[in-house]
Amino acid sequence: MSIVTIPLKPGPTGLPRCSYRVYWRDPGGRQRSKSFRDSGDAAAFDLQLALDRDRLRGGAGDGPTTFGAVAARWLAVKAATKRESTVVFYESTLRNHVLPAFAHVPVGAITRSDVQDWINTLSAKGLAANTIRQIYRAVFKAIIALALDDELIARTPCRRIELRAATKAELRPLTAEQVMAMAAAVRPRYRAMVILAACTGMRWSEIAGLTLDRIDWQTRTVTVDRQLKRNATTPIFTPPKSKAGIRTLPMSAVAIAELLLHLSQYPLGPAGLLFTTPVGTVLNQNNWRRREWNRARTWAYGVPRDVTFHRLRHTYASLLIDQNVHSKVLQVRLGHASAAETMDTYGHLYPDADRTTRIAIDTAFRVASNVAENVAYGFHRGRPSGRTRRSRGRCSWGAWDSNPQPTD
Repeated sequence: MSIVTIPLKPGPTGLPRCSYRVYWRDPGGRQRSKSFRDSGDAAAFDLQLALDRDRLRGGAGDGPTTFGAVAARWLAVKAATKRESTVVFYESTLRNHVLPAFAHVPVGAITRSDVQDWINTLSAKGLAANTIRQIYRAVFKAIIALALDDELIARTPCRRIELRAATKAELRPLTAEQVMAMAAAVRPRYRAMVILAACTGMRWSEIAGLTLDRIDWQTRTVTVDRQLKRNATTPIFTPPKSKAGIRTLPMSAVAIAELLLHLSQYPLGPAGLLFTTPVGTVLNQNNWRRREWNRARTWAYGVPRDVTFHRLRHTYASLLIDQNVHSKVLQVRLGHASAAETMDTYGHLYPDADRTTRIAIDTAFRVASNVAENVAYGFHRGRPSGRTRRSRGRCSWGAWDSNPQPTD
């Protein structure tokens, strides 16, 4: 930073005049300048730039504030406000993809080119476009935003970053036959979990945390207002993903029959849990997936080998769509925050949309065509026969053959 005095032409009074220009470099390394008429204003601005530079670098003797330090503060905030599974995703993303590239880099020294080179490196490693977008937008960009809000940087490097186009994975729900095949392939004590997921659309954590007092046998409904905490060794319940996740679901006769059969064969677990391990302890999602679900999908006949438990939820949605259930009802059943979220996920499963459109258009034009034919038939029956001449102000038609056409 420096102050340069620039002489100007004398004013009307003939006294000499000067302009004072302050030069400095921004965090991106670009030369900047600003002019002042008064030397005191220029000196004050130069001093403020020096103070800002020291703050961005962490103060004299402290060294610059690194990206890793900002990331640690950001993660601490998320750990106190977000769901445990979300925090686990953030931790894994930072550890595997973000911190190896930027952990010890001063946050004010990261340039747009550095970010773009990092994105290109992730693409070269073979990461999917959707994964890279999550890493960049949900984690890296959020940390940079925190640094910007705390005035640790003057300008964000996340500008005009080019990302590969995201591809939406094809949603493939299971058929009823495939659901029953999975129910037959899992251990008998978990058969009802598969049926319940496909018949109610509940998530794994909601079913694993289901207790007997949440089932109303008279109205044949189940109340979903909590879920089992991830990797809990004792029954610890947490709220659903969102406020909309609190819902009351109707149960079909198939689901009720499976639950009654399950209750007659297996005792309740701690806190009244319906589903537990063979020794009566709380289910662990990772262990259950590895020991039960992966084994079952290997032996299930006619079921894709990559099928996930969450696809049973998609199956529930597709079955409701096949019965022309309104999208708003589907939103409530699935616990989505908005109908737009529901349609964005399951809108392509509405198979009758094209057929309904064709029927509506064809019906409208068929009616219009019939009207036109009747009008034309009546006109043709009432026309004069033989060839006539045109008269002033009127047009007369000549002779018509079997396929009536005007002769002149």
